[in-house]
Amino acid sequence: MALLLLPALATACGENDQDSLPAAADQGAVGELLRAKLPCTKVTYRSPWRLQKLREKMAGVDGAGTCDTEEGEYGTDFFHTSDMRQFLQSWGSAASEERGTRSMMIGRDFGVQTDPIFEKKLLEGGLLYLYCVPGFEPPKVGFTVVRLEEGCVATNYPPQTT
Repeated sequence: MALLLLPALATACGENDQDSLPAAADQGAVGELLRAKLPCTKVTYRSPWRLQKLREKMAGVDGAGTCDTEEGEYGTDFFHTSDMRQFLQSWGSAASEERGTRSMMIGRDFGVQTDPIFEKKLLEGGLLYLYCVPGFEPPKVGFTVVRLEEGCVATNYPPQTT
């Protein structure tokens, strides 16, 4: 059974460190976290072949899967990493068509792309939005900010839609 750690985020807004994010021991623990937070009807994991194909685009990924739901437009894809630095480098440099239009939300060692209708539930679970945009600065007041490697920022500041 995979161990799932859920440290509480600081309740005060402001700067936090990466250790304040929820952690998952492996892809199975990420799947269990999503089952607890989202109305997953089924959690499936990538086959070794599909995982290898994913690693060609996203370095640092050591497990991945999908949480299928009956609600929302998309399923929820998740990625576990044992090397968050490589994961952030890959995500930050990926072309927008590879990243898709959904936001990436992260924990200490995993990322989740979900339907916007589920983002609030994941925020309540301690995940934050990932921004790897040069010069991005979330508002200083009222939002949690975690500075990450590779110029990335995790925050509860939602992506702005146009």
